[in-house]
Amino acid sequence: MKVNGLHHVSMSVPDLEAARAFYTGVLGFPEVFAMSWSGSADMDRLTALQDTRARMMFLDAGNLLIEVFEYAAPEPRAVRPQGEVHHYGYTHLCLDVD
Repeated sequence: MKVNGLHHVSMSVPDLEAARAFYTGVLGFPEVFAMSWSGSADMDRLTALQDTRARMMFLDAGNLLIEVFEYAAPEPRAVRPQGEVHHYGYTHLCLDVD
């Protein structure tokens, strides 16, 4: 199997509108898809959660897509409340810019 590259990076944020303003307004990434759901058995099965409610969008970042979620249910919590970068897990997305 040949890997051609990344398709998308996904992140969950506390405020989808603030993320939209940053990624589309500041960085200029076009929004290519957006949706929301509530009470979807398919989305519950896909996420392995129950009674999910969320909004999401895909942004075109050139050579990959950025998928951004804002969950309303189940209630999200911060992975690293102190934001310490030495712990395991997602720490940041780095973009090469002019």
